[in-house]
Amino acid sequence: MLTFSAELVVLVLGTLAAISGLSSTPDALKKHRIYKFFFFMGILAQVLSHFFQYTFAVNNRLDGQKEVERATAIALYAYTKNDLPLLKATSREDWLIGYRLFKNKELEEARLYFNKAIRAERSIAPSHYVLGYMSSHSADGELDRSKNWKEAFGHLNDALTYDPNYTPAYYVRAKLNANTTPVKMQEVLNDLGKAVLAVKYGTVPCADINEDEEVDKAWKQVKNTSEFVNLREECARINPRP
Repeated sequence: MLTFSAELVVLVLGTLAAISGLSSTPDALKKHRIYKFFFFMGILAQVLSHFFQYTFAVNNRLDGQKEVERATAIALYAYTKNDLPLLKATSREDWLIGYRLFKNKELEEARLYFNKAIRAERSIAPSHYVLGYMSSHSADGELDRSKNWKEAFGHLNDALTYDPNYTPAYYVRAKLNANTTPVKMQEVLNDLGKAVLAVKYGTVPCADINEDEEVDKAWKQVKNTSEFVNLREECARINPRP
């Protein structure tokens, strides 16, 4: 079954353009037999050319998709097994390798892969996000004021410049602003609202601010404000925990 695609559009338009040449048929029929032969053969050749180009493009796209699916399946297996040599050998995504290294607390090598992904213009927002997280949190996931928070803000801003709907970056930026002195309350509320109230993509950050341990550690300076309490309640209604 044909589905609407760029390749199909090109095929249809190209075929219509070729067929439009038939408007010159009355003139062609007045010509010598050899001229009529080449006239109709030219139109047929154009139609067949567009058809073969379409078939070639679709087959190439399907082959490319299958190759990506194979590589992804193997890479996810390697990621799950924490087999870094296999992951590095099979994954097309430097971000995925970087994230496995990040989870293993091999932060310096992870940083190299995230920066490599950014240079390749792949997974830009997720890479900047994790770099921002690493620049503001300890290896155990605790806020760490000894880290380079200026660098962290820079990465989070870059993540949101690339993808203004990337909720994890809003969440961490709000958390950092909630732990500065003085607290940047309006910026905290603006970012936190974008993080936790987004339908579907706000589910994880919403779950985080509804965990008492997370609130006591990361949000203690704002947890008793009416605005923060309202955000907790509203996001739990919009994005109920599964």
